[in-house]
Amino acid sequence: MTDATVGTAAAVAEAKATPRFATRAATAEDLDLIHAELMNVIDESPHYNAEFKAWEKARLTKSYLRMLQRQDPWHVMALVSEGKVGGALISGPEYGAIFRYWSWIFPAFRQTRLGMHGMRAFDEHFDNGRFHKAYTFVRPENEVALALLRRYGYAETTEIDSNGDGEVDTVLVDVDHSMACMTEETFGPTLPIMKVSSVDEAIRQLDERWPGMHDRLVESGPAIRPHIHVYVDRERAGLDTPLEPRSRVHVIAAITGG
Repeated sequence: MTDATVGTAAAVAEAKATPRFATRAATAEDLDLIHAELMNVIDESPHYNAEFKAWEKARLTKSYLRMLQRQDPWHVMALVSEGKVGGALISGPEYGAIFRYWSWIFPAFRQTRLGMHGMRAFDEHFDNGRFHKAYTFVRPENEVALALLRRYGYAETTEIDSNGDGEVDTVLVDVDHSMACMTEETFGPTLPIMKVSSVDEAIRQLDERWPGMHDRLVESGPAIRPHIHVYVDRERAGLDTPLEPRSRVHVIAAITGG
């Protein structure tokens, strides 16, 4: 009786010390396992063609994952079940949002609730004021992933590149900054094309989209700052240089320092 009581107490203590589900920023040891499992899940996915799989495997190297972790160690999040890594979420910053690149559960853990735990943990960690939204891409036939995302409050906003050709589906022409497509947040795939008549107007339009751009490029006068070189169709340009419909504008910071 005493032995059974001690055994039970030890089991309870062990369970408390090792929660069934947990998360952590991936360690160096975790990263080796997560990368190997990532390559496997890409290969096994029924939702992507061979070209896309090859692209993702070439992009998502261990060096790339380490680079993400230099931005924030939690961009490679290990999902832990009873002390063992059983899944992962890989994310990165994208234009003020947090983009979930890949999230998956390893085969041995797919009959558990680890995936649901991971979704909650990801949202709780990154709902920290740094990002204005979290988003991801999911194939429309991946019903399991779609159902899980909906359960945790994600909304399906658009279907993009349905034919898999990698092209932007919607091009908006004759756009100005007063239009809703420029003043309100959109979730692609759109390419707004604006008309501007000069380098000065182009810089001012950039400043409306990314405040502070004008001050970084233009000094009082007004004139382009000395360490900034602007070229229009390969010719050195100033603020009053006119732009044609197909003009190419390059803004280059002069190389300085010692």
